[in-house]
Amino acid sequence: MNKEPKMVLFYSFKGGVGRTQLMLNSAKHLASKGKKVLMVDLDVHAPGLSYLKLEVDKQQEEDYLLNFILNHFAKEDTSKQVVTREISPNLYLAPIYDVYNTTAYHQLLIDFSKYSYSIREKKGKKLENNMTLSDLITKSIKNKLLKTGEYDYIFLDSRTGFTEIGDILFSKEIDLKVLVSAYNTQNIEGMNSVLQLIDRDLKEKHSILRVLSLKTNKR
Repeated sequence: MNKEPKMVLFYSFKGGVGRTQLMLNSAKHLASKGKKVLMVDLDVHAPGLSYLKLEVDKQQEEDYLLNFILNHFAKEDTSKQVVTREISPNLYLAPIYDVYNTTAYHQLLIDFSKYSYSIREKKGKKLENNMTLSDLITKSIKNKLLKTGEYDYIFLDSRTGFTEIGDILFSKEIDLKVLVSAYNTQNIEGMNSVLQLIDRDLKEKHSILRVLSLKTNKR
C-alpha cells in the first residue's frame, strides 16, 4: 500500500511577503534530498507558479486544475487527468491554468466567481460524510492529483486573505499550514485574525508553522 503524501498549505494574509518563493525553496530542498514534491498553484486570481514555462503543451486527455475544480462541483465530466509536469528532478508542478491564454483564463475566472457565490451559503455547513465544504474541496483535489503520480509531499500555494467559499485553509485534510507574514501591522493583525478563525472553526488540534518574512513593508 502506497504511503499517503503530506499535504502542506502555504498561506499569507497579504501578498508580496514571499510566500510562493518560500514554498518553491522548500520544495527544491526536499527534491534535492530525493523526496518527490508536487507543487500546486491554487492562487486562482494571482497565480505565480503557473507562469513557469512548461516544456510540454496540454494533451487532449488532460485538463488544467481550474477546469477540474469547476467541473467537479458542477457535476460535469472530470475524467481527464490534471496537467502536471516535472520541472526538475523530483519536483513537479500542477498549474492552475494556461495563464498565457488570457481570454479563456479570464472567462473561467468569471465562471469561478459565479460558482463561488452560488454556494457560499454552504460555507461551514456539514455536507456528505459529515465533511465541511473546505474538506470536500481539499479531498477532491488531493484524490485527483494522486492519480498523476506518487509523491512524498503535495505543496499547495493558496490565495491570500479571506475568500468567498470554504477556504481550504480551514480544512482538516491539510497536514501542515505554513502561515507567512511580513513584520508590519497589517500582516501581524491580519494573521492573528486568521488564527482566531482557524481555532473557532476547527475546534481541534492542528499543525501550524508561522513564518515571519524578511520583507518589511512599512504599513
